Amino acid sequence: MADTEKFESSNDTELKILEAAKEIFSKKGYDGARMQEIADEAKINKACLHYYFRSKDKLFEIIFRQCFKKVYNELGEVIDKELPLKDKIVFIVEHYIKFISKNQYLIPFIMTEVAKDPEKLVKIIKNSEIKFKPGNFIKQIKKEIESGKIREIDPLQLFMNIISMCVFPFFARPIICGILEISETKYRKMMDDRKKIIVEFIMKSIENR
Repeated sequence: MADTEKFESSNDTELKILEAAKEIFSKKGYDGARMQEIADEAKINKACLHYYFRSKDKLFEIIFRQCFKKVYNELGEVIDKELPLKDKIVFIVEHYIKFISKNQYLIPFIMTEVAKDPEKLVKIIKNSEIKFKPGNFIKQIKKEIESGKIREIDPLQLFMNIISMCVFPFFARPIICGILEISETKYRKMMDDRKKIIVEFIMKSIENR
């Protein structure tokens, strides 16, 4: 099985189903995945799968919530530490790109839900019990500005710039690869290189010249 996060569960069958579902979603995407394929991957029958998880939508929602909780709790731990601003920016960029690269099946789901029912997506995220609070990161940016270490900039805009530069290439991947005729291998290499490129771009943009 591919590299995958381990899901907390008090039931071995539920754990097997969640791991199997993540594997199938990774290969087929949300729309392409079938409950029978997930059951086969988990080595159980379809009736058993439906007993634990009534629908593909519900199963995916649970996986999305747990993935979201994992990535943002790890971000929260770093952001709350006493570290230089650049170190935190490096971690945020590398963490986001690494996570999305391993969980690209989440992208179509997020795009669909944002277009179809954004309130549902917000509700799922709020129910993820995340510990990530960007307040401390924002305060640190303000202190850097006040001390003259970086130029005057809206901390929220800076935070959105960092996240957007990490996430957008994944949302626009079909267009980028299609128009620019980029192979899968080259795309992966570009995203790996992008970690350093984004950090350099952000740091240069906030330097107090």
